[in-house]
Amino acid sequence: MFLFLILAVPAWIYTVVSLYPRPARGWRGLIVPLLLGFVAGVLCLTVTLGLLSRIPFGAEMGRAFSWAWWRGPGWMLTVVSAGLITYYYFKPTSYSRIRELSLWLGGAALAYIIWYAVTPESGFDGYRLFVAPLIWLSSLSLEVWLVDRGLRSDGWISWLFYTASVLIPTVLTFLPVMYLFLPGVITISVSLVLLAGSMVLIYLDSRGRLS
Repeated sequence: MFLFLILAVPAWIYTVVSLYPRPARGWRGLIVPLLLGFVAGVLCLTVTLGLLSRIPFGAEMGRAFSWAWWRGPGWMLTVVSAGLITYYYFKPTSYSRIRELSLWLGGAALAYIIWYAVTPESGFDGYRLFVAPLIWLSSLSLEVWLVDRGLRSDGWISWLFYTASVLIPTVLTFLPVMYLFLPGVITISVSLVLLAGSMVLIYLDSRGRLS
């Protein structure tokens, strides 16, 4: 079961990367953004671990949201996505960067997924093994598409996508909160719809239909 948890993000990365043509520099050129993303994830995770004692789990909506934001995709995706937007903003291009962005964000997410797998938490095993991967994958898929569209758009539309990409991780933090306060099937259903929809967008982009 824990193997499924750890392999969820690498399987997503492989799926996204395989949709695009082989890079000119070969597959080895993909290792660098993956490793740099993992390092960025470890740095974000260090902050999360430092705040664990200050942000205990609480049954109230506000405390549960804060707890989920720091431990889930919210904090990490917000910071790493903002960093990627800043980095690539000065390197405009007309082609899709989804493959590269998926490596950056997927590598960062892998740090958190490994943490989930090696730190059992009583009462949350079902969530960590089956629900958390869905939330992470749906968040990653939607995020890479939004950031890429922002980088490829012009004017106010690009800033609209940038704003959405920075805010959406916080919005998606409501998914784990929903799992706490509503039937779990609702969170699972919403996550599956978001994952399927965003993967369709990525697939269409890889076939040049959203250029």
